[in-house]
This record gives sequence, C-alpha cells and structure tokens, in this order.
Amino acid sequence: MSIPIGNTPQARAKTQFYKVGGSGFHRIYLYLREVLSVFNNQQRTIKRRHLKSLREEPQGAQFIDEFYEGQLMDYESRFPSMLLGSSFVSSVSQFENVMKKLCKRVADLTLQTTKVDSITQRVLDNCKKELESLLRQGFHLKNGFDADPEQRKLWEQVKLHQKLRDYLVHNQGTIRLDHLSSNDDGKTEALIKYCKANRGWFQVRKVRKTDALTIRVISLDYIRYYHKLVEEYLMWVISRMPKRKLSKKKLGQSRSNTQLNVDVFK
Repeated sequence: MSIPIGNTPQARAKTQFYKVGGSGFHRIYLYLREVLSVFNNQQRTIKRRHLKSLREEPQGAQFIDEFYEGQLMDYESRFPSMLLGSSFVSSVSQFENVMKKLCKRVADLTLQTTKVDSITQRVLDNCKKELESLLRQGFHLKNGFDADPEQRKLWEQVKLHQKLRDYLVHNQGTIRLDHLSSNDDGKTEALIKYCKANRGWFQVRKVRKTDALTIRVISLDYIRYYHKLVEEYLMWVISRMPKRKLSKKKLGQSRSNTQLNVDVFK
C-alpha cells in the first residue's frame, strides 16, 4: 500500500499511521481475502468430485456422501473459522505493536524517554497511559484521552473487542457464565449481547449440558470492521502528536510557561 502524499492534516496523519505499522492491518486483510478465495474454490472442487463419485459408484452413495460432506464442512466453516479467529487475534497484536511504536514516536518528538518495551501485560491499557503521560509532559494534552467524548466512545469499543480476543486466546472462544470473575463488571454480558446482535459476523452457540457459550468469528467483514475501528482510534491519537521534533530550547521555554505552541495534526 502506498503512503499518501500531501500536506493536509489528514494526509500527514495518515503518513504517520503507515510509518508506525498501520499498513500491517491491510496486509492481514489481503492475506485473509486470498486464503478464503482458495477455500471457496476448494468447495467447488469438492462438490464436483462428490457428484462424479456418485455417478461412478451409486451403490456407495452413503459412504460417498459422508466422506465429501465432511470435507465440505471443513472448507465451508471449520477452516475459515479457525483462520478468521487467529487473524483477529493477530490484528489485536498488530494494534498493540502500533501503540508501542506510537509511544516511541511521541517520546522522540518531545525529547522524552519511554519504558514501553517493558510493557508485557495489559498492553493496550498501559500504552494508552504511557501516551497520555508523554503528551502531558510535552504539554500537548491538558486532560486524559477519556476527557474527549469521541475518544472515550472509541476506546470502549476497542475494549469490547479486546475482551473477545482474550476469550479466543485463553478459552478457545468459550465463556463459562458460572465462572465469571468478580471484576468482570458486565463486560462479558456486553460482549455476548454484541455478538448475538451481529450474527452475520459471529457464531454463538450454547455448550450442551453446561452453563457456557462458544463464540466463533465467521466473517471477513468483521475483521475489516475491526481494522477500521482501530485505525480511527489511532488516527485520533496521531492528531494529538506534534508535527515535528521539538528543539530543547523550545521545549524548555514551553515548560517554563506551561504552554507549548507547536503545530499538531489538527
């Protein structure tokens, strides 16, 4: 994907987005689209072989049906679900990597240091806190990100999808309703409600004889939606960054006056 050229605030922000790894989301999407196309072609091949086998050996129809129906199920649902689920998890990891790179970029622009490489737990939350701290120190941010209603709404959506990622990674998409942690605070219930409301994107099934549900990602459209969501959030953060690296003299003057007058991507 080519990096946009231009000097508008939007073009500059988009350039920064790609420089810190934003193009990785597009690569994931293109890879998924290509592999799913291969799966679709394989489905057609299996159906042709199925019909051919029935014509050649009608006496073995039951065995032939069972054999090809099992193969077809693999390429229609089992393999795509596995691929989409793992790709969604990879997309969240890419988001975490971009957030870390943004921390380093802001630290460089504002002549600060960051310990973002030491963040291994709750990466998104801790990177968000680090970015807030760095931008406050540089006087680009008077209040925390959540003071902005637009950002707060985006972050709440990001955290909802993060919850899905956690269940896919740690529980293979299974939610034990009778084993929710005391600090869940309705987050899992909100996730289940969201997935049930978007059944074109997810498969939600009750596990027999248990108080549990399984959630599977079944649509490429969901991956695309998530990529657009995190891009929107990242572009919001980038718009709060300084346009260019500060000089020590300018930074010192700004801190003494508690006011920094530099261009930002706005």
